[in-house]
Amino acid sequence: MGLLADPTTENPETQQSETTVPHAAPTATIPGATAHTDSAAAFVPVQSRAERTASFDVAAFPLPKGREEDWRFTPVKKLVGLLAESATGHLDVSASLPEGVTTSTITSEQAQGLGILPPQDRAAAVAGAAADGALLLDIPADAELHEPVRLSLVGQGGEPVHGHLVVRAGRFSKATVVVEHTGSARYSQLVSVVTGDGSDLTLVSVQRWDDDAQHLAQHDALVGRDAHYKHLSVSLGGEVVRVNANVRYAGTSRTSPALHSSRQRKSSARSPRAQAAAAKLAAMLLLPVPGA
Repeated sequence: MGLLADPTTENPETQQSETTVPHAAPTATIPGATAHTDSAAAFVPVQSRAERTASFDVAAFPLPKGREEDWRFTPVKKLVGLLAESATGHLDVSASLPEGVTTSTITSEQAQGLGILPPQDRAAAVAGAAADGALLLDIPADAELHEPVRLSLVGQGGEPVHGHLVVRAGRFSKATVVVEHTGSARYSQLVSVVTGDGSDLTLVSVQRWDDDAQHLAQHDALVGRDAHYKHLSVSLGGEVVRVNANVRYAGTSRTSPALHSSRQRKSSARSPRAQAAAAKLAAMLLLPVPGA
């Protein structure tokens, strides 16, 4: 199981370092010459997450080729269907909701009106634009839930599926939301979280896909003033699973470092050690034990 770095947050005070190379030879300028399209003079890489393109418009994100910094460790050629706007598959969705928690379907415009963060890559933009609206999971203000909210997404085949989940935690609420993914699917997903002032929300995303599943996800959170937000992502299955987490603050807030855990090799999925780790993790997250 591997732990990745903390979630990236948009911070206007992010410092950038500058390196000076001593005794560098002067660069000769040839009259009439122009920079090559692949040269350093023609390309300036993004220095921070705050500089990245963020838009609900799919056209703002060209199809990645796999050479981009954000995609160079991702097998892009396998994911063409998830980066296109057409989708014919579906997921079976079910929910276990404590008293007071509701779900409803809203339009993309209504979702944006809640103040959600815009997508930062093509897969997330496609998920938000091509989904048939958004599923809104609403936790009322002042609610203190003693059991987790559970949302189950079950893949029904290999056709591409696009989905948008919006989680809204009301002011001074306290809740844990567990989103579990199982079955076989090719799924692009946008999860948008908006937490009210003084709220305390833990979001747990568990990927227990079949071995042929593909899952591209962006999980964004706008955290209210004096709110506490924690994000946990655990991947125990799937051929390709890519989950990005982003956080922005609406005021002074407390956000715990995100925990990302993933299975390293397919062959380890059925080993006794991997099964024991999965069972321990399931117990921690109050999930059914795999294989039980």
